[in-house]
Amino acid sequence: MLLEDQAHLKIHMMCHSGEKPYQCNYCGKSFTHKGNHKRHLINVWVSRNTDVTDAHKLYKCYVCPYSTTRKSHLDRHFRTHTGERPFQCDICKKTFKQHVWVSRNSGVTNTCKEFKCPVCSYVTIYKSHLERHFRTHTGERPFQCDICKKTFKQRVHLQTHLIIHRKSNLELE
Repeated sequence: MLLEDQAHLKIHMMCHSGEKPYQCNYCGKSFTHKGNHKRHLINVWVSRNTDVTDAHKLYKCYVCPYSTTRKSHLDRHFRTHTGERPFQCDICKKTFKQHVWVSRNSGVTNTCKEFKCPVCSYVTIYKSHLERHFRTHTGERPFQCDICKKTFKQRVHLQTHLIIHRKSNLELE
């Protein structure tokens, strides 16, 4: 008998023995099959969570500690676990986790805006992201520290660097 067949047999035998090793942490209901347990969690505890906290309905993610008072926020959050991308651009057929990204992708004029790197396969819907990315090919470092003249590819890296100088000044005082 193959190992895979032995595993299937063990699962099948649980139907006869009454063994239910997968238990819901919220309501205590038990399941023979892992898939049934997962479906229960999604259908009952994600789709129609009824936990009440401080007189507000609190929707809790069963995968992580995330909770919110809005079901739509929980649905959107849950896609971080499932990878689901239910929203599609009618023009380019790209899929997105949030509907807002579809409208950002197609823009006001309803023409998809894709910015492609001429050097590699990088693609983005933001021109500024392409400009930032392109510096990895050119070596351009347009952000310079006025104090030590060190240069950076991104403004945020310069801002982080400036903390060092602020700390040095505080230590001298």
